Amino acid sequence: MTAEVGGKLDAAFERFLSVYTRFGGQNYYGWDHHADAQNFRGPVFWSEQDCAFRLGLELEKEFPFCVHYEFSVASWTFADFDKAIDKIGRIDLAVTDLHDFVENETSQERFQRHQHDIFIEAKYFPAGCTKTWRYDHETKVPAVYADAARLAKHLERGHCKVGACLVVDDDGLFAELYDPATWPASVRLLHASPVKIPGIAVGL
Repeated sequence: MTAEVGGKLDAAFERFLSVYTRFGGQNYYGWDHHADAQNFRGPVFWSEQDCAFRLGLELEKEFPFCVHYEFSVASWTFADFDKAIDKIGRIDLAVTDLHDFVENETSQERFQRHQHDIFIEAKYFPAGCTKTWRYDHETKVPAVYADAARLAKHLERGHCKVGACLVVDDDGLFAELYDPATWPASVRLLHASPVKIPGIAVGL
């Protein structure tokens, strides 16, 4: 079942990469500083939320009516949530099939123990991020690793079948700073960047 879920994620990401190849920020000037009259990020990818939204659209084709944004991490969503070690937060994208879920007096308890299909965290390194404000964007790289570490914990605890980080990397900054030796093996890296074009492939 996990392999089937992973295959569907791969298919969705391939379609996402096709959209990114055509409309991604690497095709446009990007954003440098406020006084630069040429600033333009293109028509489609403006924010981290845009990146998650576009992948969500493709996932919806594989998992109809199962895609959710901003999935809460809290005591009401996970039975083993421990305030001493867990942090309340949100997962950018979640895929979970609840169509056969029967509502009754045990609904919340069973939902708290339900294994979801996919958890995805998204990060965006926009076109122009290696210009004036490169240092600010470099500081986001540790946040990608922190997301991956949290996803690895979700996988270890059986919260989801597949965990992945979507990194949209218009200037190739993340690719430059990425260290595969420190990436958790259980977490997929979905890397959209001009370093992957042509020859679209899943992950690094």
